[in-house]
Amino acid sequence: MTSLPLFETEPVSAIAFISPAKPGLQPQDIDWFLIEGRAFAQEHGLTGVSLYCGDQFFHYVEGTRVGIRADLERVSSGKLHQPPEILMQTTETKRHFNCWYMGFTDCTNSSAQEQSNIDWQAILPTTRDTPDMSKGIQLVTLYWSKWIAGMR
Repeated sequence: MTSLPLFETEPVSAIAFISPAKPGLQPQDIDWFLIEGRAFAQEHGLTGVSLYCGDQFFHYVEGTRVGIRADLERVSSGKLHQPPEILMQTTETKRHFNCWYMGFTDCTNSSAQEQSNIDWQAILPTTRDTPDMSKGIQLVTLYWSKWIAGMR
């Protein structure tokens, strides 16, 4: 995974939102989102995580306001998502992630999803151990924990 530079030229903003998946998604559709999402995040200087559980996406995105707006527009107009519901927006004092991750509650149909999940779970313990856990990270851990526990 490619990390972002160690400096920021403008304040870091963050947004958390959920977006229902459009009906009939296939594993290759999710693979496409994973690959395209990584490229988009790197191109726009975004970090964070997208989580996928059955028929729902959760997104926590960090970056510039322009980059975040572009990501929200990408998701809103994409073939995989229904209109998003914004849960939180803020200006953060720091980034919590060094790149963009994607986690899956079930990724048995794709080696790309399995590898992405390994990467996500490797970073997950550090997000849970953050002493000054922000509202955005609280939402990340809340959605991941309840989805893993099967309580959508």
